[in-house]
Amino acid sequence: MALTADQVYLLNTITYMSEPGLHTATEGMDVGSYVNAILNNRSLREQMAEKDFMTADQLLTVCQQIKNDPALCEMTIAHASRTEGGADRLIFVSPDSQQAVIALEGTVGACEWRDDAYGAGETTAYGTRDGVSTPGQETEMDWFQSPEVQSALEGCDHVTISGHSKGGNKAKYLTLLDESGVIDECISFDGQGFSDEFIQHYEDQIRANQDKIVNYNNENDYVNILLNDVGEKHYIEGEHVDNPMAHHSLFTMRHSIPMSEHEAHQSELMREADQLFNSYLRTLSSEDKVLFGKMLGELLAATVGGGGWEAAGNLLEILLGEGGLGLFKDFLEYAFAYASAELAEALLKYLREKFPELAPWLDVLIAKIEKKEGMPDGSDLRVSGADVIRIDTAYLNSISSQLRSLGSTVSSYAGSVNRCATMCDDFNIFIKMGLRLSLVFSKGLAGILDGTPAQVLRGLDKDMRKLSDDVAQLSANLLKAAEAFEQNEKDIIAAMPSSEGISSPWA
Repeated sequence: MALTADQVYLLNTITYMSEPGLHTATEGMDVGSYVNAILNNRSLREQMAEKDFMTADQLLTVCQQIKNDPALCEMTIAHASRTEGGADRLIFVSPDSQQAVIALEGTVGACEWRDDAYGAGETTAYGTRDGVSTPGQETEMDWFQSPEVQSALEGCDHVTISGHSKGGNKAKYLTLLDESGVIDECISFDGQGFSDEFIQHYEDQIRANQDKIVNYNNENDYVNILLNDVGEKHYIEGEHVDNPMAHHSLFTMRHSIPMSEHEAHQSELMREADQLFNSYLRTLSSEDKVLFGKMLGELLAATVGGGGWEAAGNLLEILLGEGGLGLFKDFLEYAFAYASAELAEALLKYLREKFPELAPWLDVLIAKIEKKEGMPDGSDLRVSGADVIRIDTAYLNSISSQLRSLGSTVSSYAGSVNRCATMCDDFNIFIKMGLRLSLVFSKGLAGILDGTPAQVLRGLDKDMRKLSDDVAQLSANLLKAAEAFEQNEKDIIAAMPSSEGISSPWA
């Protein structure tokens, strides 16, 4: 039995507790020992709480929750590594190797903040292999397919990949595109989505794997709203925080366990911001999307990524370059034109805080903008359908075409399906029976009006014998058809990637 989303959430918090030189999660360490060291050291908790919007009280709560779960405490860290920016990648494995959970930390470092923004459009300019993935996503795929990771997962019966923020995005990315079939499910916490170009490019892969993905998002989070999400989506109550930026902290969900009992709705402010960002991107050309991604990347690197003066200089260079300042102004005009007063005020407050020298210009700009009605479509692009065939009465009329799409694995069953179709053709005997009954009664009536009783009875007897033979043949054919359909159903289910949850329509 797979771990619950609550248990996976708790394991993900460890990626934020692990800190080089302070308390690092290392290979071979068991989860129980790791959290006990934090529980028994108040000073350690206070030092940890100085980063990533964590508090000492939050750390204490989640460590106690982990300690109270024997299944989690028994798990061992089978693999531990870090991204270029310094984000943790941890693989937890149960003692019997039945469960493996991959936990990926969110954005760390200026290079990863830039990478987040690059995902807004095409990525050919960054030298990616497919032109729609970010460099960070492709690097994560290389890591996942490495011998070290595959060795850590070898022999595990159930593999769950998970992550928070950028880690959640990477977890979804690997679930959609890895062809090894190792990943059984994906759980993302406040992970951002993918560009329109990515969704269109990988439509088939998304259709085949999106059912594996579940998203758990803080109702007030501002990262999960970015771009197009994939998979099932749930909003969770987040605890009250004084700093709006702290809504993105993974630890704000600590009181929402079990998550199934704390479902909420996305806040109106974040819903509107989601629509606004997507709709704006769809007004841009491919070239302007790339420019906007670079601009946003340097802005994030300078303000929250620790990029310092280097990132600030890069941002200034982009703004002063061809089209840079105009694009920045266009974005602000678009945002304030379509945003509600509440969202406009929130955006302005943030910009004033980061760029106080621009406040007078922003005030003039806002005063000139007339509120527009009817924001262009900013909803998520969705890929409909799935490459999973569930056999029920709704599929009976199209079963033949569905089977062909399964390819070579199911092609061997085409003969049996065709035989079933041939047997079903015998249903036309019903029509023949109806005509014969009509003939019997018409002859009987004719005999009464014209002919001897003996002649009428002999004619009726002959027709009834023929009718009886037809009924017997129909019964035999129906029995064969039922047997063939039953066997064919078993063959189809056995040939599918997973038969879990599939029930017979004839049961």
